[in-house]
Amino acid sequence: MDNILIPVTFILFQFGIFIINLYYFSKKLFHPSVLFSLLWATIILMQFLVSKFVLTALYPISFETYLFVSLATLAFSLGSAYIHHQLKTVIEQQSIKEKSEHQIGVFYRFFFMAIVIVGLPFYLKSIFNIYKASNLDNIFIGIRSELIYGELDIGPTKYLVSFSIVIFAINYFVFLQNRTMQNRLILILSFTIAMIYTVFYTGRTSLFMILAIYLGINNFMNNKNFIKKVVLMMLFFTVLFSIVGIVYEKGGSAEDGLSSNISSSFEYTSLYLVSPLNAMDYKHNQGEKSDYSGNNTLGFFVKLAENIHLLPKSKAKDIADEYVFIPYPTNVYTIFRAYIQDFGKGYAICIMMLLGALQSFLYLKAASTRSLRYVLYYSFLLFPLMLSFFRDHYFTVFSSWLKIVIYVEVFLLLDKELPNPLGMKPNSIIDSKKLA
Repeated sequence: MDNILIPVTFILFQFGIFIINLYYFSKKLFHPSVLFSLLWATIILMQFLVSKFVLTALYPISFETYLFVSLATLAFSLGSAYIHHQLKTVIEQQSIKEKSEHQIGVFYRFFFMAIVIVGLPFYLKSIFNIYKASNLDNIFIGIRSELIYGELDIGPTKYLVSFSIVIFAINYFVFLQNRTMQNRLILILSFTIAMIYTVFYTGRTSLFMILAIYLGINNFMNNKNFIKKVVLMMLFFTVLFSIVGIVYEKGGSAEDGLSSNISSSFEYTSLYLVSPLNAMDYKHNQGEKSDYSGNNTLGFFVKLAENIHLLPKSKAKDIADEYVFIPYPTNVYTIFRAYIQDFGKGYAICIMMLLGALQSFLYLKAASTRSLRYVLYYSFLLFPLMLSFFRDHYFTVFSSWLKIVIYVEVFLLLDKELPNPLGMKPNSIIDSKKLA
């Protein structure tokens, strides 16, 4: 009876936090605090159901882990509530001055797209060389294995992966502002390019960034029938995620039949969603201690300090975490473990509160201004929020966020300070004579 009572109690508690958030934030489903609490309520519910009916060998979750996750969710909500209560009026008043009728020009969208188009053959060539070095038959497994365990690297063209995603996001924002045929074609092209870069990067988690962009931008720029769009997009994304998983041989194989692939994909996806929580709990039960190094979540700043000789050189952290068996093998541990490893549970709780405040601030700015800058930043940060059940994608990949900020700010600076250098009107086709 106790084995059921504990998870059910915390499931109800998590959904209680979600309902309170939903009403406190005016029933805005895509407010970060509402989303975060709904996500973790759903994950804990799924963990309970999957362990009972699908993966019955899963180890049970301890009371301490349930309690910590609930406190972390509450901390995220409190950080969001503080910003909403203290700064909402101030942000809205400041945002009135920031609103602009400036239309985003077409030149820099074409120019930035030209960069990723020109770089694509070089990127694919590097990918093919990595595949050949792996000596494996499946190109995607070969690429993934070599990137994680081998010595080869994609090289400078790997930066075009995130660059192509930023360009897609900009073009999607512009399309929802002005649904011309030209903007539709630009959007389709930029989406296709971004998907090519993403698929050959061989990590399915990158697909969540595309999903975050779609949901985040639609939330502010095209919220008519928004819930219906969310449901349809989630169905499409689930199918796409499963198909890509079969291609990568994660939860299926192209050589197996349809029924076998559906069964394997369902079990693998179930494990994908709930195993990180079990893995974190396993580490807790093993008595894992914090190392107080900062290498997990402050690695960017540690390396920066080492390079300018403020700190001694330390051993590089492995790209992939060690596997544990719960009893199913997994090497992902939710968003929380990285922070616990560095400075303990108190540090993790404080970071959750900070992230709640940051994302609530960006949400209010995006809602007030509807500007490209804040709508994109809000949308991009939905990616680590949605993947918080999996692993941390906030501070552990800080350098990646720095690159995205640079891409966005350079585009905005050029579009504002040097608009239409060829004398083109916004959303106009490039004049071939002027280009020549």
